[in-house]
Amino acid sequence: MIRRAYTEYDPFPELDIVDQHKLDTAEGLHMLGQYVDSATEIARISPAGWNHPLVLHLASRAYSALHRIPEALDCVERFIQAAPYHPFGYVFKGQMLEYSGKPKESYDLLCQVISHFPAHGTMHYELARVAAKCALWDEARHWIYRAICIQHSLKIGALNTDALRPIRAEIEAMHPGN
Repeated sequence: MIRRAYTEYDPFPELDIVDQHKLDTAEGLHMLGQYVDSATEIARISPAGWNHPLVLHLASRAYSALHRIPEALDCVERFIQAAPYHPFGYVFKGQMLEYSGKPKESYDLLCQVISHFPAHGTMHYELARVAAKCALWDEARHWIYRAICIQHSLKIGALNTDALRPIRAEIEAMHPGN
């Protein structure tokens, strides 16, 4: 069951058994890259289940994979309302805003919430990436350094991220903690 992944932030209430089964099926289909089938299975979840954070989490990812960005944004905004303490909503909403051609809005959103997630390396990484998309190079350097300090493995991703290519040599030279 996918609910185990979220206990770090706060356990969500239980779904009823039928909706949990549908959610598990939809997650499996999503993991296999069968996004249409995953979205179809999600649509079979009861109306009450559609307000559950795990359903909104998966629905936002499924709609994104299908390039149904407005629906993905709607689901992730509802996820944020249901679970404001969980970083996924903000990171994913930032990505959806960027994919919608709004990297500055993405950057502003993540800047507003980063203080609530100081140890979340991926959020720092996303801040660096969207800062670079906005040509905010000092900010991109700051955020990628922080991301690498938190999670050193993010350096590999940063070195292979097109948006960060102009500062690649600087990223290569970063050795936090030495």
